[in-house]
Amino acid sequence: MEYLSAQWAELSTLETVLVGGIVFACAYMIKDILQMLLAPAPSTQMPVLVPDTPPVKRDWTLAELREFDGTNGKPIYISAKGKVFDMSSKPNFYGPGGPYGVFAGHDASRCLATMTLDLENLDKPLDGLSPAELEILDEWVDKYEAAYNNLGPLVDSPYFEGQKQR
Repeated sequence: MEYLSAQWAELSTLETVLVGGIVFACAYMIKDILQMLLAPAPSTQMPVLVPDTPPVKRDWTLAELREFDGTNGKPIYISAKGKVFDMSSKPNFYGPGGPYGVFAGHDASRCLATMTLDLENLDKPLDGLSPAELEILDEWVDKYEAAYNNLGPLVDSPYFEGQKQR
């Protein structure tokens, strides 16, 4: 170690600046290379058209909701706990091919409560769910309300169906 310290001390100021510059340039190039390698691949999905102004709040039906699944440039809407949310700002998550893309155009309440992506749980009432699962659903809805536009109630929601039976 003393040898390196002695060698470094013998460098002139110009040499020190040059070595520092070379080290900085190498570090900068390595950073750029890592960013390129770790960057997500460009999406091959059709872009979802997000309106400049949010849609007017209104009543929705499951049949209407199913049209908004992010395909053919349409917005992405999902329902949770009887509320329809516009998820168009996150097409990589909720759009076709996204990890939660199965929710698009559906009532996802039961899936969210049970934390599953099972298609058979879409558009289903909440019968038989535990208090802990209902609490999980509440937490999801709180997150959605904080981050996405609430477009209005899903009037024929399975959530309301389950509530009438209680």
